[in-house]
Amino acid sequence: MKKDAQERTALNDTIEDAIAQARPLWKDQANQQGRHIMISKELAPAINIMGNAALLRSAFYNLLKNSIEAMPEGGTIAISSTPVENMARILISDTGTGMTEETKAKVFDQFYTTKDTNGMGLGMSSVLTIIKEHGGEIKIKESALGKGTTFEINLPTLTAKTAEVKAVSAGGPAFKAKILIVDDEEMLRDVGQSMLKLIGHQADSAASADEAMHMIRNKQYDLVITDIGMPRKNGWALAKEIKALNPAQKIAVLSGEGAAYSDEDKKDKGVDFIVSKPCGMKEFRELVQEAFPPSPADPVPPSPEKPAPATTDAPTPLPPREKKPS
Repeated sequence: MKKDAQERTALNDTIEDAIAQARPLWKDQANQQGRHIMISKELAPAINIMGNAALLRSAFYNLLKNSIEAMPEGGTIAISSTPVENMARILISDTGTGMTEETKAKVFDQFYTTKDTNGMGLGMSSVLTIIKEHGGEIKIKESALGKGTTFEINLPTLTAKTAEVKAVSAGGPAFKAKILIVDDEEMLRDVGQSMLKLIGHQADSAASADEAMHMIRNKQYDLVITDIGMPRKNGWALAKEIKALNPAQKIAVLSGEGAAYSDEDKKDKGVDFIVSKPCGMKEFRELVQEAFPPSPADPVPPSPEKPAPATTDAPTPLPPREKKPS
């Protein structure tokens, strides 16, 4: 995957990849629990968009995961893709528990979750961020208690005017940082790591403060980015432990109330940066630029007219796509 721009992406392949990635949830795990979940697909052929397949796959996977969790007795997930003028419209519907009016109003908000009731919540703000990064929109088309939920996603196709579909980055960064991102929520962790790689940096991830400390003791990082709300040891405690080991280590924490913190707060908490969530590639890029401002001796990054050469980084292997109807 080129790191300096979004690429031509076959939408249906990305959807099929997400279905295959979620198979352990909707097939294996569900069968073990005595639930039968059927996947119904109606995908229009040859829809191509300008985007990043890994990020879009994460968004579709999370939507599927939420639908699976919203069907404790089993049911059907229907997925369709249709060209509508210059957009690709994707509908993901389930026959699950549905949502209340309150949930519908807050489902894309940071920290809002109703995992105990209908499976929605964590990760949905990241889905929104990913879709917006691709110049698209996502909304709840319909949902009712006991009748299920339908999400509608609209993404610009390659036949559309692409002026509003921004490249991931106009050029490679002047400084390629080694970054560790720490978050106990798998999707947020994986999406953050993918975004950091896409803007041209090396990125590792850790699922807990203890795992992060183990990695930091064995590898040098230019920047550590950590979520605050983690079980057992939160982001503030992790930052304190890191600074005790290496006072010069640059640390950023991600907070839903980032704008409320002052420079004095950062000093008191022992961190260098506090970033508001949710974070897209723009926010990550600005964070790294603030952490490592270019000096007069630094090389000037390539201009948009002369994009940085593509890297040869291999994408993470995926399980084979399901070819047979589910």
